[in-house]
Amino acid sequence: MQLNELNLQLSQRWQETPERDRLLVAYVGDAHVLRQEENRPRILAQFPSVDWAVEHLQPVFRELMELSVKPELVILGGDMTDTGSTGEWQRFFKLLKVLEIPYLLMTLPP
Repeated sequence: MQLNELNLQLSQRWQETPERDRLLVAYVGDAHVLRQEENRPRILAQFPSVDWAVEHLQPVFRELMELSVKPELVILGGDMTDTGSTGEWQRFFKLLKVLEIPYLLMTLPP
């Protein structure tokens, strides 16, 4: 769905919904952010590049902030990193700095 079409649908539904019933939440999941220095053959065979997740998350975050009706919360779930390494989490949290919407990170312990 194109951003303009999504904006139109969100605006229409938002206006039709009584204020007491409004809560817009966005969900983003399974990003599999990799370390910049990743070189495992399985990963390089699965992803076109170590930057693939970063290159796809940045536009998603920008689009969320450009919506005419902004989500009140972004839930980030699933496998946000590939292995849970410190380097992957550091890269993931660096990406989140651009997100101007409150977020909730939901992960399962290893």
